[in-house]
Amino acid sequence: GIHTAAARVQHVGRQEGVQLALRPEAVLPLLGVPAGALAGQVVDLADILPPVSHRALVDRAGSASDLRSRAEAVGAELLEIMTRRARRVPVGRPAAGAIDPPLRRVLAVMRATGGQVGIAEVADEVGFSRRHLTRRMNGALGVPPKALAGLFRLDATLRALGTGGPGRTADHATLAHLAARLGYADHAHLSREVRAMTGATPSRIQAERAAGGSMLLRADVSHSS
Repeated sequence: GIHTAAARVQHVGRQEGVQLALRPEAVLPLLGVPAGALAGQVVDLADILPPVSHRALVDRAGSASDLRSRAEAVGAELLEIMTRRARRVPVGRPAAGAIDPPLRRVLAVMRATGGQVGIAEVADEVGFSRRHLTRRMNGALGVPPKALAGLFRLDATLRALGTGGPGRTADHATLAHLAARLGYADHAHLSREVRAMTGATPSRIQAERAAGGSMLLRADVSHSS
């Protein structure tokens, strides 16, 4: 579900994992659960996916030889799951809990601007008052517009931090430049928000990626049902 703060995962020994950041519009078609029902929660995929689909996903990820191929295998399997779900949805009938066109437009604007858009401005674009937009978004996604805009800005920030080459870290000058470009007050504001929502500083995130400890892969899959 959508989280607005970092979550700590504790384990014994070495662990490798794949994290997929889903667009809110994709949660229902993929998992069969409205996005708002999962906000702020951590649930086991085995409790959401059909048993056959869950086993196939685990087996496919486990048989991959490296992190990149594992991420690609998980993405491919989830796309197949979403495609199978789409075939069961009657044509022309939106599924219960689906995000409606006005909210899809709000999401599109926030995504396109990297969260750098006024809430009143985006509410006006879809003909809502700010209060009505907040109520609709809380109901559909489980988070208010301001928090969601902050997450879109975080996404833009993490993508920017992921562009550094080997050995590069986010120094003061780089953070100041990113902060100005991404709508933060200054580099300290950027650092505070990134750490609050991810649990790590921008320098640590970029250093880990440069060292190969994690990698950022993006795949935009267009799907309509």
